This record gives sequence, C-alpha cells and structure tokens, in this order.
Amino acid sequence: MNNLVFKQALEQYFTPTSTEWERIQDKLSFRSLAKDECLIKQGEVCHQLAFITQGMIRYCQYDYDNNEHTTCFAWENFFCAPFSSFIHSTPSFESLIALENTHLIEINKVDFFALVETIPGINLVYRKVLEAAYLLTEKHNYILQNYPATERYQTLVMHDHPTLLQRVPLKYIASYLGINPETLSRVRRKI
Repeated sequence: MNNLVFKQALEQYFTPTSTEWERIQDKLSFRSLAKDECLIKQGEVCHQLAFITQGMIRYCQYDYDNNEHTTCFAWENFFCAPFSSFIHSTPSFESLIALENTHLIEINKVDFFALVETIPGINLVYRKVLEAAYLLTEKHNYILQNYPATERYQTLVMHDHPTLLQRVPLKYIASYLGINPETLSRVRRKI
C-alpha cells in the first residue's frame, strides 16, 4: 500500500522534512478490513490511530438493550479512532465497522505520541484532527437535539455529506439521524 496519500494528508498542515518523514514512515503499518469487519469493538481499548486510504468506517454504539446507534461515518483521507479510548486507554464507547472493503494506514499509540512530542508538525496535525472530530460531534449532537427530522436529513446528509446516499445503507443513515427507517422514507419522499 502506498503511504503517499498519508503524506499528502499531513502536508495539509505541515511539510515534514525528509528526516521527519522517514521517522514517521517507519512507524506506519497497513491493514485491510473486509466489509462488516470491526476495526475495534465497543468495550475494547484502542491502541491504534487509523487513516483511511480507501473505504468507509461506521461508528456505532450499543445501548443497555443492545440497540445499535450510528454516531459517525469516516471515509477516505479521514483519521479515525474512538478518541476517548485512544487518548485515555479506556474501553471504547463505540464500535468502528467497515461499511466497505477498507484500507488503512495505522500508527501505534506509543509511537504516535512519541512523534507528537518530537515533531511539532505532528503535534499540529493531532490538534487539528481532534478539533475536527470535536466540531463534527458537537454539530451532530446539536442538530439531533434541535432540528426536526427533515432538517436533520437536509443538513447532515444532503448538505454536509450527500455521498452517504450512494455508499451507506439507509438504515444506518436513519440511525445517524436519530430516526427510524420509515420516518427517513417519509422525509425523502417529501424532499
């Protein structure tokens, strides 16, 4: 697998020197997931930060009654991990599951934080990734709590992520919007 895509993602925030890039590259590993395979399961501790080079990951949580709730999607050029688990070495609140055959570049937590401490540009990337994850989560939560179903669909799917409709089964989109599939069908017919 080619890690130039990963280097290009880093270069959105900083340009590593050849020495820095060699140090970073030495810590990377590659992983492939088949469709429906878990990257991590709810309750496991996350020890890897992943970068998606191809494919799509669905974040989901299971409640007390074992009902599944989709909370997020990540696709090409996204970093993904259950961040609270990754940062604090605690059990993950969510499972990350491949929606398609997915290819990842991973870096171990210990190696990643060693790079954060020694390469200022990696520290910047880390901060930007966390900021983006926080802002997406905050927006999603606000919209779920304050918008009716039609506006949720228009904002979170049609406006922000229209490609979800081609890549994600409607039952997961409905779950992401906090509605049932029947309500999603009615909303889509209206629009």
